[in-house]
Amino acid sequence: MGDAPILAKDTMRCSLEIHDLATGTTRVVLQSDRVFEAPNWSPDGKWLLINADGHLYRVNLDRPRMEKIDLGSIARCNNDHGISPDGKTIVLSSHAGGQGSEIYLVPVAGGTPRKVSPAAPSWWHGW
Repeated sequence: MGDAPILAKDTMRCSLEIHDLATGTTRVVLQSDRVFEAPNWSPDGKWLLINADGHLYRVNLDRPRMEKIDLGSIARCNNDHGISPDGKTIVLSSHAGGQGSEIYLVPVAGGTPRKVSPAAPSWWHGW
């Protein structure tokens, strides 16, 4: 019978990429062993907002790395989030209250979120 082949442990790698439709080129911005999702462009096009591990992160395109955004006591964020058209506010959905998903607003630099949904469950999907 011979020796069975040694198989490498399966690993998942997330990749944040920007595809230029005009040129057909793709640029890899960030790769990680962590699972992240739902990138949203900042209105000025200089950074992306993503979620991972129940938190939100900023990825600056000129220095790509995951910078955790301070959301106070809010965690358990899901992939329903975005940035206001004026670039001053982040909106997010979180299961932090224990009643199901609720919608919060927080300054783009981080800080104390303010709950804006009247009842749970509620998910944010657009301005």
